Amino acid sequence: METAATQAALLFRIVEAMQVPCGYERSFKMLPGRLLANRFLLGINTEHLTREKLLDVCRQIDMPEAYLESFAAQLADANLVFLGFEDNEPGCLYKVYLEFWEKVRRDVQADPDQREPALLHLGFKWRTDDPAQGAVDRYVCYPLLSTEEISKRLADVYQGHEDRSSWEVAEALVRFAAGRSADRSLIYLEVTEEDHPRRSFDINLYKANFRIGEIRSLLWRVCRHYSIPDQRVGRLYREVGNKLFGHLSGGVDREGRDYLTVYYEM
Repeated sequence: METAATQAALLFRIVEAMQVPCGYERSFKMLPGRLLANRFLLGINTEHLTREKLLDVCRQIDMPEAYLESFAAQLADANLVFLGFEDNEPGCLYKVYLEFWEKVRRDVQADPDQREPALLHLGFKWRTDDPAQGAVDRYVCYPLLSTEEISKRLADVYQGHEDRSSWEVAEALVRFAAGRSADRSLIYLEVTEEDHPRRSFDINLYKANFRIGEIRSLLWRVCRHYSIPDQRVGRLYREVGNKLFGHLSGGVDREGRDYLTVYYEM
């Protein structure tokens, strides 16, 4: 059986062989008793590769046929493709995302008063050891929300969930980022999964321009809430404390557990 390191390395080898510019973002996910830090995304502009080459990349990592058909049907509208890996300890996932940012941006610029939700990402995820076990996620953008509007939507995401700890941390982080950026500049998404009640959010905080180390106390609070050992948390923060904070995602997963994930730029 291939190791997680081997499965992760395959994505880097595929991208290296294509010889195209590539973005690189890592993340760590916090949930009860667990800190998952072997997670990354590699971003590729669709202008740099042909449709056939991108489909071939998906086949190399055993994307299920049904997902491949949906990916191919949506590819023409996408400006970016992300290849992702997640070590779930045990088990690993491959992920492929289509991003439609240019289409959403054009629509908003054409009518700034038009704030209807729009599909920003389509995510395909499957187990590396059993591609038949997977999911398709829809990331819907709610354009130009104020801080107060984001807060209200976060409350809806956690509605009915008894423990407020991760919600309160997400709320505090949004207000911290709002104080460092222009009004309505935080990009807020909500995520739904086909055939499952999961509901979660993703907030792009890059425009707030701060380092992970600046919100250390908030993240320590999360890790203690999840009973993650201090030693492991401390080691992670020494590695990533100076990295630019990118996205915060969280919510309640398909098992009913709340979680938070931090994405950061490499």
